[in-house]
Amino acid sequence: MSAPPLPLPLPLPLPLPLPLPLPLPLPFPLPPSSSSPMHPANETSPPTPMALRYLRRFVVVS
Repeated sequence: MSAPPLPLPLPLPLPLPLPLPLPLPLPFPLPPSSSSPMHPANETSPPTPMALRYLRRFVVVS
């Protein structure tokens, strides 16, 4: 019976590392948020392309 429980915990840690990289990129855009990037006036600011790069990383991870 100890055999089935072993394979179970294995697949669990696998999906865990996936959600981990998600919260990491979040704190990064936080510092630039001080310049209120959410505002339409800042849409022309460079932080927008950086967000795209983060989004691309998410797509690659998924």
